[in-house]
Amino acid sequence: MNQSVFSAAGRIDVSWFHKHGVCQMIVFITYVCGFLSVWMVVMVTLENYIRICHPHQVHTWCTPGKARVVLLVLGLTAVFCYNFPLWTTYSDTTQNKSICSLNPGYSNFNEGLTYFDTAMTLVIPAILVFSFMCGIFVSLLAVYKRNKRMKKL
Repeated sequence: MNQSVFSAAGRIDVSWFHKHGVCQMIVFITYVCGFLSVWMVVMVTLENYIRICHPHQVHTWCTPGKARVVLLVLGLTAVFCYNFPLWTTYSDTTQNKSICSLNPGYSNFNEGLTYFDTAMTLVIPAILVFSFMCGIFVSLLAVYKRNKRMKKL
């Protein structure tokens, strides 16, 4: 992902992007925001699942305090898991032009992180959202069938 950010910034000649520190922070923020946005969707879906499928548990699980803890944990997880651009990228100056690049010494590490990122922002969240949505669907279907039976009485 960060290679595409680098090449896009180079193609449109965004010179400030390639300054030391700026490129690392932009890639870091890109990863953190991507992680947080996906996991916020998972948390909203989880809250809906609890509200629809387990309404008696809403007062236990869906509280402002627990929401703050979840936000804090997600934020800290994002910073911990995605701080690698801060130390695996550098600003390379050649021919009077700075280019933000991946440090070749970390190429295997970055490849592994690509798989990690795919799991954390695509595979696991998709499985969780799908599971919660299936639970919501089954619960709503049961309510629909129950209401249909009640109308016949």
